[in-house]
Amino acid sequence: MKVATHAHGAEGIKRAIRAGVNSIEHGTLMDDEAMNLAIRNKTWYVPTITAGRSVADSAKIPGYYPDIVKPKAEAIGPQLQNTFAKAWKKGVKIAFGTDAGVYMHGRNWLEFTYMVAGGMPAMDAIKAATSKAAELLGMEDQLGSIVPGKIADFTAVDGDPLKDIQAMGRVSFVMKDGLIFKQGNGNLAAGQNKLAMPGTKKFVHVVNFYLKPGLSAADVKKFEEGVSSLGKIETLLVFNVGKPASTDRPVIDRSYSYCLLTVFNDQAGHDIYQEHPVHLEFVKNCSMLWDKVVIFDSETIPQ
Repeated sequence: MKVATHAHGAEGIKRAIRAGVNSIEHGTLMDDEAMNLAIRNKTWYVPTITAGRSVADSAKIPGYYPDIVKPKAEAIGPQLQNTFAKAWKKGVKIAFGTDAGVYMHGRNWLEFTYMVAGGMPAMDAIKAATSKAAELLGMEDQLGSIVPGKIADFTAVDGDPLKDIQAMGRVSFVMKDGLIFKQGNGNLAAGQNKLAMPGTKKFVHVVNFYLKPGLSAADVKKFEEGVSSLGKIETLLVFNVGKPASTDRPVIDRSYSYCLLTVFNDQAGHDIYQEHPVHLEFVKNCSMLWDKVVIFDSETIPQ
């Protein structure tokens, strides 16, 4: 059995290591003695820098935390980054983890950038999230590398993360257990994945855009690029942007300018999409280009 310990204070960290835990999560106030103990006992460190940075950022919002909590929250971010940098330099075993849940989903890739900023080479940061994490979990025979016989879980990004670690935020391909969940700017052709098969409940969000008449070619291009950018949002299963087809029957409404079709596993995925920075940026930059939108939300009926 593997044991992970949520620990911030130095004394708690040292007691946990001496007790034989497998990993320390956060480790904010880890001191030299605790780091030496971790090295001696082969204890892993999962720094969760993103969580610390996010808590510190939230503390800057008036009223977000009670006054008694605010100073501690403001100090956590910088301290976690410094502890990580010191632990890496000292030789503590490090695995990737983000404590996702205390900040907006879809931003956990930022952990790579913070690890690199703390002195860890990009390739080591990637290994921390793959082969090293699998080793910590005791699942290196199943996960962590692309090898025949292991589970086919991997992603591809747009760019070379060894040259630009920000590329880790531009995910262009996702395969989970041999099934493709994302490819390019679109997610899942219908029928390509088991998730799209009949009988599975889905949340469908359709938006018909009615652009203002007389827009310039530059404005139309701005809209098309903006709406296409929504395909990057991680909770999407199916994503398609189209214009009215050439079909012409009395029952067909061709009065709209563009139709956006999105499919999610559930309403929670849709809600994340609505609050995602990419979606908010699109609305901010392009809402002046349309007269109105007509939205159809639906959920799969029982079959």
